[in-house]
Amino acid sequence: MSFMEAFQKGWKTGYRHCRASEPHNPSAKPDSQTSSLLKWPQACNIMAFAIKRRERHLPMDTPSHPSITLSSEQRVENGVIYTDDVARQRAIAYDMLREFSAKRAAYYRDSSKINLKKLLGKDVIMFAARGVATAEEFVLEAFRACESSSEETVMGNLWQALIAAISSDTLDTGDMMTVRDGALYVCELKSQVNTTNSASFPQELRELKDKCETQRRFKRASNQQVLPAFCVLRHNKAIDEIRTYQPDERDQANRDIAGFQYRYLTGAAFWQWLTGFDSVEGLIDDVSRIEIGDVRQARQECIDRLQEEMRQALEENSLGNTMNDVQLLKQRLC
Repeated sequence: MSFMEAFQKGWKTGYRHCRASEPHNPSAKPDSQTSSLLKWPQACNIMAFAIKRRERHLPMDTPSHPSITLSSEQRVENGVIYTDDVARQRAIAYDMLREFSAKRAAYYRDSSKINLKKLLGKDVIMFAARGVATAEEFVLEAFRACESSSEETVMGNLWQALIAAISSDTLDTGDMMTVRDGALYVCELKSQVNTTNSASFPQELRELKDKCETQRRFKRASNQQVLPAFCVLRHNKAIDEIRTYQPDERDQANRDIAGFQYRYLTGAAFWQWLTGFDSVEGLIDDVSRIEIGDVRQARQECIDRLQEEMRQALEENSLGNTMNDVQLLKQRLC
């Protein structure tokens, strides 16, 4: 029995006990017959146990329903408290995004993860060809490139963990697996569709095929069907179909996965399949609720630090502020 079920049962039991202890008065008004709720202080104590970590205050104006403090996962209908699954799922999502912001703040403050040498490791010529003209501009552009590549990995891991947390019968053990219609699906999760067009796509399918074969060995005794699914978080089209990989005739390197069939899910179809939401925007419906902490300050402090590192390095090497100077600095330091 869940906590809420036990709570509701306790409330009803106490209510019946109080009603039974009072003499029956046929001429009494309805309000006086229900006033026994106020004579049962234990009910209020039980209500207090329903308070969870996040709280919001819901006013109840009638004398028989005093003001009660409820968690953001709870709602009241006809005097009964219910746990709202959608609210619970969203609470989990916002918690995990808060942790993401905290990790990003730690990343910006860690000089071993983002520093001048990391920036100079980028293609200076590419930035110059795109119109970046000074060392200060280079620091800003290279910084954004570094944080973007770092965020892709971290955010991908976050979405996978989040989906596993809010989706029924879904586990994130490094590889995401879910049970749907009695079959165990081994899922390869990608944030964007462009990854399916890359040269690494056949290798990703090969790894997915190998993971499925490993799970089939584990499930041999139960005869549970093990199926592969290639899933894309963001896509403007909702696709749910079975695809078969057929390499080009000249592509001998990938002949071993020719004929490999997998379920391909994208966008809204993927989100509905696993979570019941139409999209990530359906889950994160109010971005202003994301607790960002001090990540904005940490990010700006990181940029300021990198600008100072660049200024000092150019000065120590008797260099100016142009992209040619940045290129020379890269040759000397990297």
